[in-house]
Amino acid sequence: MKAPHFKIDDSGIFTGLDYGAANDGEDPSQSDGGLKWLNGDDEADNAKAAEYLINDILETNSHGMLYGASMSFKTFIAINLAFSVCTGKNFFKHQVFKTGKVLYVCGEGKAGVARRIKAQKIVNGSFNGKFFILENVISIDNPADMLRIEQSIKSIKPALVIFDTFSSLSSDTDENSNSDVSSLLKLVKETCNRNGVTSSMVIHHSGKNADAGMRGASAFKNDIDYLFTAYRVNNETMITTFGCEKQKEGEEFAPFCVKAVKVNLGLMRQDGTDTTSLVLMDTDETAPAKSDKGKPLDTNDLEILEALKTAIKEKGYLPPDEVIKYCADNQLPNPKNIININIFRDYGYPLLNVAQDSKRTVLPNRIKKLMSHGKCLFDNGYIWVYE
Repeated sequence: MKAPHFKIDDSGIFTGLDYGAANDGEDPSQSDGGLKWLNGDDEADNAKAAEYLINDILETNSHGMLYGASMSFKTFIAINLAFSVCTGKNFFKHQVFKTGKVLYVCGEGKAGVARRIKAQKIVNGSFNGKFFILENVISIDNPADMLRIEQSIKSIKPALVIFDTFSSLSSDTDENSNSDVSSLLKLVKETCNRNGVTSSMVIHHSGKNADAGMRGASAFKNDIDYLFTAYRVNNETMITTFGCEKQKEGEEFAPFCVKAVKVNLGLMRQDGTDTTSLVLMDTDETAPAKSDKGKPLDTNDLEILEALKTAIKEKGYLPPDEVIKYCADNQLPNPKNIININIFRDYGYPLLNVAQDSKRTVLPNRIKKLMSHGKCLFDNGYIWVYE
């Protein structure tokens, strides 16, 4: 324990003992307890501007998330971002300041990711051999698995690690628990932060109502450096909006639109049709205005949805080739069973409290509203549930 110092007032009167480290010449950085204290004046004099991998978008040594609804093109955004970091080419008009390797940890659908990467490469060129996809299966809430990731980071020295998606890569984490989520995000940050230069991004889903924000605990937003969003008004538009809800150092960048363009991969499917994927491109177009997406589903909408499930269960059948092609072209999973709209009318019409001659118009509008909420899909006369 430090020896006490006498406290004397201006009149020379003893006023007590001081056990602190206030004596002239005493250095707090050398205090007992093994803790190091930095001098605030020195830190201010040596302060540096924030450093970015991608100007105004992604900082070096930052750890955050990108979230959006299913089919909002969030994985395509992540691939574009990885491409820019690997090559130095602009990320949708935003300058790349630092390049490096990118590690991509994919929880599912590696074949689909390969096609998306191929589309990017066909349109924009090579990743310069700097993009690496993990072949092994891991859990990002498993310390042993993350230790292996950390060892890879130490040897490969990437600028960025992408984890896609939270739900497919976590095993025992309750996404609605703040303590669980906080522990997982801390583990991700510590794993990627050892060398002080690697950034990380975890991709996550929005809730059932995309307008309500990210799914799960508040710790998702509180315990990260940045939070990016991907928002697509509906499945009929190929435009998605990339935005920012949180940025550690700088201001949140203004949201901007990008457009998904179909790319022929030069691969033939078994039925002789072309294999395609999508790539995101700059666009001057703006996202269409929200329609039914901003309106909550009412009782009748939910009745129609349940009727659709019943109809598919009772009279559904395997999807025909045109539905399979539609799903492949739009990067969607194939439905187990579908039903023709003509058959579904027998289930849906009795639920509509409108004149008989109006039901032919009202039912498609109800279906369109369900589609805008991601509940079902409709193409070429076929309708199926999307869950």
